[in-house]
Amino acid sequence: MKGAPSNTRLKLAAPGSQGKFSKEDQDSVLPVDSVDDIRALPREADTVLVNRLDDAKAQALSRLRQLRVLYQDGSPFGLTDVGMEALGGLATLEKLDLEWAQGITDRGLVALRQLRRLRWLDLGFCPGISDAAVLELRRALPDVEIER
Repeated sequence: MKGAPSNTRLKLAAPGSQGKFSKEDQDSVLPVDSVDDIRALPREADTVLVNRLDDAKAQALSRLRQLRVLYQDGSPFGLTDVGMEALGGLATLEKLDLEWAQGITDRGLVALRQLRRLRWLDLGFCPGISDAAVLELRRALPDVEIER
């Protein structure tokens, strides 16, 4: 990913049995490393892979009103509830990978309740998220597959 221009499509290897990356996602993902890379994306970008997602990058992503799929790579230690508020505004989001986001809490998870199109959410290894908050999210969005 490092050094790839932001308009370069990236082929992703399917991560085993997790099934995170569909064939469609693999064909259309745009990798980004920085806020500047995100700002350079076309507004109609629909599938993005962010290296080390953090609050600033989450806020920059909020301009992508057609974003359907958001994956992140690396450890998103800089993502907090502030960034979750920005992600909660992405109304077209269908898939959201937050695995290893250790800075998010139950409060941040509440922001995702408004994502009515969301179908898949990875919350693996997010110690700030309680089982009770996940249960509340499942009630609010019953069609979402949530990985813990």
